[in-house]
Parts: sequence; structure tokens; C-alpha cells
Amino acid sequence: MTRATSILAALTAALLLSAPAAAQTKICIDAGHGGYDPGAVANNLDEKDINLTTALAFRDWANLDSGDGGGGGSWNVIMTRSTDTYVSLSGRASYANSNGADYFLSIHGNAGGGNGTETY
Repeated sequence: MTRATSILAALTAALLLSAPAAAQTKICIDAGHGGYDPGAVANNLDEKDINLTTALAFRDWANLDSGDGGGGGSWNVIMTRSTDTYVSLSGRASYANSNGADYFLSIHGNAGGGNGTETY
């Protein structure tokens, strides 16, 4: 299992265990950092790029799952950013709250002081 697959599996499990009974759950996916804020930099990789790639993959999976007539979840996905742009911390929270998100996932890949993927 690749690291991205295991991340998606963990995010999915967390959502399925706590999803409300509503017809469609609104998820706000936040790809941490972005724009002029690269986040952690290691091995010539910017955290912002890894976060965005993971967030877009999760969004695409959730959209496919919603369209699966054979079962699965029903998700309405919004994103704080879908390109390499900077969004302030308060802007991220305000966007999720003003759009009525049921869940807020902020994706980060730590390199200093922590290790591995961190999802709030």
C-alpha cells in the first residue's frame, strides 16, 4: 500500500465512523500552506505541493464515491484551495464555516518537530 493510499484510507475511515445521517455530508478539504508559504521543505520537496496533491486526490475519490450507484458515501466536497495559492488560517476556517461544512480536514506533512502526515 502506498503512503498516499494509506492516507486516503485513514481519512475515509475517520469520516465513515463519524458521518452524520444526513443525505450528503459537506467536507471542507484544506491543503495546508500554499503560495508563498511552502511549509516544511525536505529533499527538495515543498510540503505545500504534497498537501495539495493529497487533497486533490481525496477530493477526486470522494466525488467518485458520491457517484457510485452501488453504495458508498454521499459527499459534497469544497476546498480551501485547489491551486498553489496562499490562504490565511482565518480565511480557511471562515470559508469552511460560511459554507456550512460538516467536517474540516487540514492536510499537512511534517518534517520538523513531528514526523509523517498530520490531519486535523
